Amino acid sequence: MDRSNIVAVLKEIVPEREFDNLSDDTNLIDMGFLDSGKFLDLIGILEERSGREIDFMDVDAALLTSIDGLLLAFGSKVLNQIGSTKQLEQGPDVLSIQNLNEAVATIIISFCSDPLIGWILPNLKKRLDFLQDFASFFIQTAVPDCGVHVLPDFSGVAIWTSADESMPSSRLQSIFAEHISLSILRQYFSMSAELDLAKPAGQHLTLQLIGVDPVRQGQGIATSLIDFGLREADRQGLPTYLQSTNPRNIPLYQRFGFKIVKEVGAAGVPPRIAMVRARQ
Repeated sequence: MDRSNIVAVLKEIVPEREFDNLSDDTNLIDMGFLDSGKFLDLIGILEERSGREIDFMDVDAALLTSIDGLLLAFGSKVLNQIGSTKQLEQGPDVLSIQNLNEAVATIIISFCSDPLIGWILPNLKKRLDFLQDFASFFIQTAVPDCGVHVLPDFSGVAIWTSADESMPSSRLQSIFAEHISLSILRQYFSMSAELDLAKPAGQHLTLQLIGVDPVRQGQGIATSLIDFGLREADRQGLPTYLQSTNPRNIPLYQRFGFKIVKEVGAAGVPPRIAMVRARQ
């Protein structure tokens, strides 16, 4: 895989744009060369032609948004096969209530650069304060039902809830109201109402949040966490549901059998994508 290969695919996907003289460190998404859909098309074609797969949850999101980054991910410069599942020394386990703060910290650091969270709260200090309350709420809600899965070193956290659990939505809404402007809240909850229609009928498990410490990306942590949770869903014979706030993570979920059932968004608002995995 070299620059000419990447440029050739870019020309296939966006024939109306000029890429020959493009600087290799240009962010293709931020500069408007690709939208999220065409970005995923680009990655899919490059994966097919290179024979390599990228684990989007375990790769720094900024890595793949320039020609330089793509060369690192797909080319000979990379030391380890990015996206290949590595054998972790210890797999995930259920979070104990004594370690809530460690799990909260992992969610905070992993969601600081999430596109939707950045749109909701552009100010970093306010974003951190919100994520503290947001992560604490979900973890405290899910811990009693063994729904929080972590790596022993807290490098990754996944939070699962059951559809028949009583979620204290009034508390969650108050957390949003404490931190977020009314105009943004209206858009956010309108999108949420649309996505709720895509949830599976009856009992199912929902992957509410999954986060990986950025300094531990590329080690198969997200893959391990998702597999751990889905094995429990399969044991119970339940379908699973999630909402992705980052289009770059969609291929990872698809490899586990999740299918896109609905996408909502608006001008200037990062998309939210609902996905369902049928019972196995």
